[in-house]
Amino acid sequence: MTTHRPTAQASLDRLVRCSELETGTSAWWACLARHLDELGEELTLIDIEGLVTQVITDTPELAADATRLGALDRDVRAAVLDLRLQVAAMAGRPEAVVDIRDAVAATLRRVTSLDQFSDRLLLEAYERDFGGE
Repeated sequence: MTTHRPTAQASLDRLVRCSELETGTSAWWACLARHLDELGEELTLIDIEGLVTQVITDTPELAADATRLGALDRDVRAAVLDLRLQVAAMAGRPEAVVDIRDAVAATLRRVTSLDQFSDRLLLEAYERDFGGE
């Protein structure tokens, strides 16, 4: 069982840096759009379904957590896409800035939680598989 997997951390870091720009400016909206696109693309490259299958195969006692991880992954991907569509629809609207800023922060937390959960599951599966439990 592998213990290393790609994450979306680089995209998350670039998305966080958008907050360094003046909120609500065209540069801020463009930054969000660009890095949400990038984050969405990176999330499609991370093989959570492969991890889920591997965990279920190698450590069936973790199947419930693996299935939960797969559902969380699908939810996070949908949330990123939805937020990107919201940014496109609301770009330049001053009344949308606070809601979009808050949605970006919530999405960052969700992606980070997904990464942490998948890391924990991978480590636990590896320890059980390697340890022969």
